[in-house]
Amino acid sequence: MKIKKNALLAVFFTILVYQSVFVSINAIYIPQYGNIKRNILYILLLCLIPYFTLLIKKRYIKFNIVILLIVFSIMVSAKQNEGVFVSYTTSSTVFAYQIALFAWYCEFLDFKGQTKLAIKCIYLLSFMYCVLADILMFVDPHIFVSEWGEVSYFYLVGTKFDLCYLHFLCVILYYTLYNNKKKGCLLILWCGAIAIMSSCSTMLIGTILYAIFILFSNNIRILFEKRIFGLIYLTICSVILLVGAPLLKIPVIQYIIVDVLNESLTLTGRMNIYQKIGYILLLNPIWGGGYDANYYLSMKMTGAADIQNGILDIMISFGIFGIIMFIILLCFSIKSSKLIKSPAIIIGIYVYITLSSVEITFRLSFYCLLIMIILCSWSSDRALKN
Repeated sequence: MKIKKNALLAVFFTILVYQSVFVSINAIYIPQYGNIKRNILYILLLCLIPYFTLLIKKRYIKFNIVILLIVFSIMVSAKQNEGVFVSYTTSSTVFAYQIALFAWYCEFLDFKGQTKLAIKCIYLLSFMYCVLADILMFVDPHIFVSEWGEVSYFYLVGTKFDLCYLHFLCVILYYTLYNNKKKGCLLILWCGAIAIMSSCSTMLIGTILYAIFILFSNNIRILFEKRIFGLIYLTICSVILLVGAPLLKIPVIQYIIVDVLNESLTLTGRMNIYQKIGYILLLNPIWGGGYDANYYLSMKMTGAADIQNGILDIMISFGIFGIIMFIILLCFSIKSSKLIKSPAIIIGIYVYITLSSVEITFRLSFYCLLIMIILCSWSSDRALKN
């Protein structure tokens, strides 16, 4: 069988993108993987340079302006806070590179007509890493016990959140590629099982929610593709626990939290964090404290490792300007989802938004899924025109 040159190039680029954007290997298994990732990004940049004209192509110009402004907000925030809030320009630069190069790579895929092949490659690589990480979880477990007795587990791909969200990515990509709900259910059960074994209650909720949304996708898709609904839903999820403490007094909700999820009514200290959040938000409201300043600021102001709220995490990191750009990209993606045959990714986006009420979910993987929606819409648009 003869494989086209474009297909080989797309597979090669996808491997580079995957290793530098979608997955991070724990330093326990591969020391200095952060440096390896940066080198892969440089290689990817060199590979994409021959396709520089795509950045000014009329088809992609609006999208590229949004990406450029997002990168701008990341870099300005990092530069303003360099050495102030333990914010390093290097980590912000890597984050900006990852978003920009992934967007550029998606334009390459659309230009070459290799979108479906690339998504299939990302799915297969994710599946492979999930299987390997799960095997090592039993064969070669790594447990860390802190001075105060807290037990943490480290996996091939990072923390329990990294492990669970990688399994969740598998589920989303499978439903994007294939219309087989029975086999997809096996992946959902797998994702839920890993969430239980790793004690990640938020992903267990997310997995159940995704299964429900997929089951009723024909009924809710039209609603999910409306930008106004997306903005209202984002607003509700972002503020519900900030102003909705009385909700935790409802017996049914108390039963779910305490008896089903085995969590405390403070949601593992989240309610205490939200009471002190105003001090952090006022430090640098326009540009934020920088990409990696959220840990330092949260520990200093609240005593917790992070702020446990998706949209407020963006506020702390990139300020009001960063939130504006995030919302613009979200609206761009919701509008583009109307052109896609499968609602799998947009459903995944709403699960991420739901979980953002109690977790930091608006990180690199979320940005990549938003961009993938736009990529798939380009592909669908091209197919319709042809």
